[in-house]
Amino acid sequence: GIYTNYATVSGADKSTKIFGYNDEITAYIKGSPVLYVSMSANATYVKKGDTVKFTTRIENLGDVQMKDIVVEIILPPGFENLTQTKISGLSLDAGASTEVNVIAKVLNDTNATIGGAHVARVYVNATSFGGTKLKAESYATVYITSTPLSLIGDIDEKTLFMGSHLKNRFIVVNPSMFDTRDINLTVKLPKGLKYDVNSTMFNGVPLSDDESNGIVTEEDGKQTIEWKNLSMYSKSVGILSFSALVEDDVSGKVINASIIYNQHGEISIVDTSITINQEFVSKPFFYVFQDKEKVNVNEIIKYTVIVNDEFGRLNDPFLKLTANGLKILDVELKNNEENRTYNAVINGKIINLTNLTHSIEIDIHSLPFPTTSPKLNLDAVLTYNDGSKIINLQINKITDLLIPPEGIITNVESQNLNLSINLKDVNLNYTLHLKNGWNLIGIPIMPEKTNLEEILKPIEGKYTDVFTYNDRWNYKSQYMNKWFGDLSEILPGKGYWIKVDEDCNLTITGSEIENFSLTLNNGWNLISLPSLDEINLDDMDGYTDVFTYDDRWIYKSSYMNKWFGNLNTLNSGKGYWVKVEEHKIFSK
Repeated sequence: GIYTNYATVSGADKSTKIFGYNDEITAYIKGSPVLYVSMSANATYVKKGDTVKFTTRIENLGDVQMKDIVVEIILPPGFENLTQTKISGLSLDAGASTEVNVIAKVLNDTNATIGGAHVARVYVNATSFGGTKLKAESYATVYITSTPLSLIGDIDEKTLFMGSHLKNRFIVVNPSMFDTRDINLTVKLPKGLKYDVNSTMFNGVPLSDDESNGIVTEEDGKQTIEWKNLSMYSKSVGILSFSALVEDDVSGKVINASIIYNQHGEISIVDTSITINQEFVSKPFFYVFQDKEKVNVNEIIKYTVIVNDEFGRLNDPFLKLTANGLKILDVELKNNEENRTYNAVINGKIINLTNLTHSIEIDIHSLPFPTTSPKLNLDAVLTYNDGSKIINLQINKITDLLIPPEGIITNVESQNLNLSINLKDVNLNYTLHLKNGWNLIGIPIMPEKTNLEEILKPIEGKYTDVFTYNDRWNYKSQYMNKWFGDLSEILPGKGYWIKVDEDCNLTITGSEIENFSLTLNNGWNLISLPSLDEINLDDMDGYTDVFTYDDRWIYKSSYMNKWFGNLNTLNSGKGYWVKVEEHKIFSK
């Protein structure tokens, strides 16, 4: 403001004459200019089609006037202004304030579909006393809640034959910034497809059928399956998959699906459909049945393979059956009238059948053996000429087991291994080459330390599971970044399943074993060779089966006084399943 200084001079001369003089000077001191801006919206949550009022409040907190005020409001993508967004020529006295309102509409376009947080911004410029330039800005956030979820359907038609299982996938996309809960997914199957109980997985995790999931209703032979109360995080993708048995020709039929969900009180529905492609539904119908879902080691699995050539399209047929984790005992061809001939070649666990004609039914009896995956399976491939090209039809019939298969070794005596060794006065390093996935291994030297963590320290962070068998499965297994199990040592003479996430080398330091005596108990024994020297299986006796694994099962097995397989030696670093009929001592 204005400030005045006053000065007075007075006095007297020698004659005591008094005089005086007065003067003043006026100065203007600039005030402190303070511009304050705030922005707000009249709603926090909006949906497409709504209108929103953005209010900008401008305050002069200083003690001098502001003039030439310009207000500019920038709306976020997906919003359309219904009123002016730029205003100029405003002025504010000291301590005064004003408001500017802008009305905007939420559009129904791609930007609004993104959903989530949308920010409007305001920029204010002003001039104060003496030409001082002032700037201030603010923002307001609103959330679009009506962001639609997307539903995409997909099926795996590669093995779509009568008796096979069609894999169905439904992908739910949540593009919004909000978690979405209480999602209900409904799938309507056409006649000829039957939902496989407890086959559902959501984001890779098994989802058991209960009062909320896998609810099946049926009308006129058509099934409807419901999954309720599914949840998804913001900006995420959810994948629900299940399988269905193909009971009839379903070519050209449609699978319908829909989701119902609630976003901030708004109920929405999204539909999709999948048409089963005719070219993937092949005839003759080709399917495989099995008589058991789960088996023990001494139980026989009976597979029945049926080929129905009702349209007479079988020319030069060839059927190849490959057993994985199984030993084939015998093959019986039914419907073997004079005009139905075949030649069979059985090679270990592979069966080749030629000269097949018309309708075929084959029974295959198999025994399960130790496996490296949660599945035993019979792979059936039918090759024939349809008159114009060679056709290959494939079915992979699966029997579920666990890894490690708890209790897979049954009706046997104790599996405690009794190992006696003499050591050489020689220290050395031994390296195991591990492949990504499951490896069946053993250590052929006596390590300096038998502690599991010490031995596996060179591959720390690369292994997730280690299993051995000793009356029961002993293991060390990682799940959700936590370790479970009571396996604490790795010893020579024992066999171990180890799972690694990548190819790697494991180097162990220890003493060379000069000789050993290893006791095998009646039944199956999981062992390794406690020696750096290989041993010829012809030099061993008393065993009926020896299996090891290296990307596939390699074995030597006896059935009906005949030997099958191409395993000839026991090698260091490998693990072996060995079956003996009685107590045996294996030494070197």
